[in-house]
Order: sequence, then C-alpha cells, then structure tokens
Amino acid sequence: MTHDDIKSVVVEVLTGVVAAVGAPMPPLDDDTKPIGALPNFDSILAEDTTVEVFTRLGLEADLDVNPFIKDDRAATLAEIVDQLHALVNDGGQA
Repeated sequence: MTHDDIKSVVVEVLTGVVAAVGAPMPPLDDDTKPIGALPNFDSILAEDTTVEVFTRLGLEADLDVNPFIKDDRAATLAEIVDQLHALVNDGGQA
C-alpha cells in the first residue's frame, strides 16, 4: 500500500470523525496536526480513530500504538502516514 493510499484512508476517516461531531472539516495538509487542529479531536478520540484506521488498513488494532502521537506530541498528517506505512509494510505488526 502506498503513502497516497494510506493518506486517503486517514483523511477519509478523519473527515467522518469531524462530520460526526457536526463540525466543518478544516483544510488538511501534510503539516496539519489532527490533535489540536480538528474540532473536538483529542487524544481519546484519536484512539477511537486509530482503531477505525487500523481496521480499514487491515492492521491488528493495538491500543499501545497511536499514530496520532509522535514522541509525546501531536503528530502531523505526514508523520501519521509514515508511521502507518511502516506498519502496513511490516506485515501489520504494531
């Protein structure tokens, strides 16, 4: 699975999460940090979103892995995609 394929899945899931809270979706680019930039998107919602993203990518859900966090800070969209790309190409092992 390519970076673009993974990014599409992540953006689709994030768009659904934002729509579910009844908020407009702000523009996303590679430097956007969903935690803090998206309405009502915090670390707890990031965990639920991670499970949905993992499911769509065919990964085993592992709540010890949160791609929305990198080095104890909010991850950018590009960092999220990079982390997921590594997991997908490592056979789905988190």
